[in-house]
Amino acid sequence: MSSAYSVGVGALLLLAALLSAVHGQESRPKGARPAATGLKDAELKALGKQLGAPKESDREEAKKKMQAAGLAAIETLGDVAATGTNRAKDNAIEILKTHVEGTDAELRLPAFEELRRLSTGSKSSIQVAAKKIVDEYKDLREQSDAARLAARAKRAELRESAAANPTAKPQPLPAPPADPLTQLRRQAIEQQIKDGEASIEKIRQLKLPKELEAQQIAAVTIALQKLRSQLKELDGAGRKK
Repeated sequence: MSSAYSVGVGALLLLAALLSAVHGQESRPKGARPAATGLKDAELKALGKQLGAPKESDREEAKKKMQAAGLAAIETLGDVAATGTNRAKDNAIEILKTHVEGTDAELRLPAFEELRRLSTGSKSSIQVAAKKIVDEYKDLREQSDAARLAARAKRAELRESAAANPTAKPQPLPAPPADPLTQLRRQAIEQQIKDGEASIEKIRQLKLPKELEAQQIAAVTIALQKLRSQLKELDGAGRKK
């Protein structure tokens, strides 16, 4: 297999993934949770309730769909674990634990953040279960702490800058450090932008027919523009607990 062919396949796969990610985010209403699986917020809440259904088959169906929903379902799972029925709570914790134990970096830390939030509540079976999982993953706790410290440092930097230049136009403060999910979404989009920019160069290296090359570059460029718009929408967004 030639190196040019390998580069080409990689670039096309990256392009497909990039466009898929943008399409999923673009289809949701502004301010709603990401729904890459196509599930709306109301559907996620219904599935969360179904996690506590009397029939095992209904519970298993909900578990599969909630797990497949990925990042879009993380907050709903946290809410169900905090306020659902006992069966629903146990299933929500199980799904969050599965994400933490997995290898998907986009899911591990957000799921950990939900478990960490649950572990700090008043003592209960869910609080104990969540704390047990949180205590097992020191690496994720360090990442979580680092993200929060970075957010605090950025806010302090902006405040100091505003105090030193009182006549300058004030800049909007970033989201509070208590919103790690928004920070992670920003990081994921920023990485997609970097990958997209790199894919343009890979496409050019393929020396494809000019018309095909132009089509692929145009598609990536449109996707990048939409991703950059997503970043602007996330600025100042914060999750209220």
